[in-house]
Amino acid sequence: IVKRNYRKLINNIKNLYLLDKELRTLIWPKILEIEVFFKTTFTNKLAEAGGCFVLYDKNNFKKEEEYFRMIENLHKAIYDNRNELFVNHHIKRYWEYTGTLHISFEEFKNQVVACSTDLNQFPVWEAVEIFTFGQISVIYANLKEELKQIIAKEIDLTPRALSTWLHAFTITRNICAHNSRLYNKEIKAQPYIFKVWEKDLSSVKCKQRIGPILFCIKEFLKKYDKDCGVWKSDIEQTVNSFKCYNEDYFLESMGLFNGWHKTDLWKI
Repeated sequence: IVKRNYRKLINNIKNLYLLDKELRTLIWPKILEIEVFFKTTFTNKLAEAGGCFVLYDKNNFKKEEEYFRMIENLHKAIYDNRNELFVNHHIKRYWEYTGTLHISFEEFKNQVVACSTDLNQFPVWEAVEIFTFGQISVIYANLKEELKQIIAKEIDLTPRALSTWLHAFTITRNICAHNSRLYNKEIKAQPYIFKVWEKDLSSVKCKQRIGPILFCIKEFLKKYDKDCGVWKSDIEQTVNSFKCYNEDYFLESMGLFNGWHKTDLWKI
């Protein structure tokens, strides 16, 4: 009996590992697609509303401290990517810097960034290309409400929902990228939940899990991804095919509930 129970335990651990691996394999590519989609929307709408140098205008942001931190992060991103063709081209062509780039960051700021003026800064489409997804989500959160609304409206979300979803997607992306555990992992950056979802999610005890984020990924993908239905089916199959000695505990650990895949939450 002891050997049999031990064998079941080992198989359960193995199956959980395989489940976790499959979830990361399914989720990570879709978050990368969301990143590209959002960065494109973010760039286009901001440029239309505030011009190509919109990120340099302090009046477009709520918190001055966050604005200066963003500018510092942009200079660091330019420095880290100074050998990229488009970054190198901008430095030499528009900043007219002809010296060496094999210098420290402080020297870079004092010698290279000093060549820039209000008329030749990095346009928003170049800046977004070298910012991380996490940095973009922080920038969006600090935008003035009217700019946030313009971007959110294009994606058919409220600014509050979009801001929290971006944060949750960023954390989930990093978990997947580092091959960390998704199953039963507490994800504190939880997305905003619409009131129409609250009834279905009211039975979920562990809401700080991957389950609610799955619903948000689906909601985002259905706006532009024709293969959203295939991805949705793959997620269903992966979760529902896992056999556990305690199904309720398993679903609870995922932030899901019995019949989750049959609710309006999961419909396209």
